[in-house]
Amino acid sequence: MRERVVSGSLLEWLKKHVRGLNHHSNSEVSFDCPYCGAHSKYWLNLGLRGVGHCFRCQKASNWVGLMMKIERVDYETAKERTRSWIPYIPQTDRGDPTPEIPLPLTAVPAWSHPKGRAYLESRGVTEDQTLLYDIHYDPGTFVNHLILPVYRFGRLAGFQCRDLDPNSKHRYLSGAGSKLGDNLYGFDIARQYEEVVVVEGPFDVLRTGPFSVATFGKKVSPLQEQLLSQSTWKSVTVMYDSDALRQTLKFARRLEAFKPTFVALVPPDTDPGSLSATQLGDVLADRTPVDHVFAKAVRLGLQVGVR
Repeated sequence: MRERVVSGSLLEWLKKHVRGLNHHSNSEVSFDCPYCGAHSKYWLNLGLRGVGHCFRCQKASNWVGLMMKIERVDYETAKERTRSWIPYIPQTDRGDPTPEIPLPLTAVPAWSHPKGRAYLESRGVTEDQTLLYDIHYDPGTFVNHLILPVYRFGRLAGFQCRDLDPNSKHRYLSGAGSKLGDNLYGFDIARQYEEVVVVEGPFDVLRTGPFSVATFGKKVSPLQEQLLSQSTWKSVTVMYDSDALRQTLKFARRLEAFKPTFVALVPPDTDPGSLSATQLGDVLADRTPVDHVFAKAVRLGLQVGVR
């Protein structure tokens, strides 16, 4: 296993600006949370763009967001100061990581553009979330589209574009060279958690929380299943849209061969992105082992296969 070690710039910055810094491995540190002040509760991965979260207040951010919070600087300043920081990225013996797919040159941070910010606010997305997920708005190349970057092991593996025109016949596009079916939206962020919730789309992730990933629809590729089955999550919960029970059970049954898998059923005619935080909490609290849901579906006469 070959490794790139994190640049000293980040560690030096942490030593200077945070309290209670502790090293837990070559790639993880903890310190007092800059958001709620809890002692040693904020854990940061030195790779993956510095993704971390607090185990008390559940605040999640990356190193750009941390610098904005701690030094009280704007997004562009924080991004420029952290540009040279090199993440810790494990590399397998099979070769280099996924080639990076550049964002459109005309894309700007979504929260800084009136149209991008207005749409995100209408969907209940916060400024902190746009920083954590690196969401952009493109007024040029993909006119009036949100740009939703997809990261895997710290590298930009592609992006999805969301048309903000309500009359558009094609709401979603894939960036050139982006193989969304080989990736999971939110993967790098959700890897910080012990359990993962799998949903269909990026806005389902933004509503559900940083412990979730999206498969970009109901169809799941072998590579996506491999990412889920071989990652360190102790369990998987599948929470697809209400019209996808058959796909949910097929997918969840395959994952059950690798780790404990549950199904969370949203109310009829809904999807995770349309539910309130309270409703989502109730749905996840009622998650059920997939075999129990499968047995009930069979008793009801639903035609659900394993493959």
